[in-house]
Amino acid sequence: MRGIHSMRVCGLVLAVVAAQLVVAPAFASTVFVRANVITVNGGTNPWFESKEATGIGLLSLDSVHGPLSAAVVAGSSPGTWQVFAKATVEGNAQHRGSVADALVSVTVTDRVTPTVSAGIQARFISYVQTFFIEGRITGENEAPANYRGTAFFEVQHDSQTVVRHSETVSNTHGYTETMPRGTIGWTTIAEPGVPFDFRMDIEAYAATDTDEDAGYATISVNFGNTFVWGSVTDVRNAETGALIDASDFHLYGEDGFDWAHPPTVPEPATPSLLAPLALCLSRRRSSGGPRKRDSQFSPPLI
Repeated sequence: MRGIHSMRVCGLVLAVVAAQLVVAPAFASTVFVRANVITVNGGTNPWFESKEATGIGLLSLDSVHGPLSAAVVAGSSPGTWQVFAKATVEGNAQHRGSVADALVSVTVTDRVTPTVSAGIQARFISYVQTFFIEGRITGENEAPANYRGTAFFEVQHDSQTVVRHSETVSNTHGYTETMPRGTIGWTTIAEPGVPFDFRMDIEAYAATDTDEDAGYATISVNFGNTFVWGSVTDVRNAETGALIDASDFHLYGEDGFDWAHPPTVPEPATPSLLAPLALCLSRRRSSGGPRKRDSQFSPPLI
């Protein structure tokens, strides 16, 4: 009954979060989510379940089979993206050779036209684009089970990578890549009046596995606090270096969304709309006493 109650509570939390977060994006923003649980059971009564969904706004999936679970949540609203992926496995006599993984992938595309105010004379504009990142990847395991979590974001202009950051955490190698946190920035050159194809990809992936009838592993990739597109700063005439007031420079998308001055301003410690659901899902694990942790990776709180 405890498991049934947990599912009902999570469903209620999800409904509340959905009511807060479903906002039609002001550009093409597609969210893909997938949750898999697999157990071969030594060839006896194998189990495989894969759930997928594609859409906009808020999407979530939850796939559970005994002690195996995979859960994903993704939210998209103008200028802000939130992603959460969690996977858990536990090996036992009924669940031998088990895998659980969860994937969230967000793709944002737009046709952007750089624009300057009348009277501004500049063939090329240089500017610093700001971007805010807040989130964590945490995992723990008991051998022989393993976990691995990844997250990344990438921005492209006309299919050329402008910026890319990623993070990977596993029980075997610890942190092999670390994505920056807080407000970051990168310099870009634009030609007023000449549009370019904008694309941004954000991904969170959580995977766990055990080849035997023992072990426990869980991994949470939680960037619900969030990926936020910021305003431009340090706008200049790229040829002369002369400063230009940021309010005189715009990056208009096809439907008028201004990427240079988005409506959402990134602020540290912004409460995550996904946090209640992430907490709810994090409590889903098999019963039993305290576990001996062979490895545990958790970065400092942001």
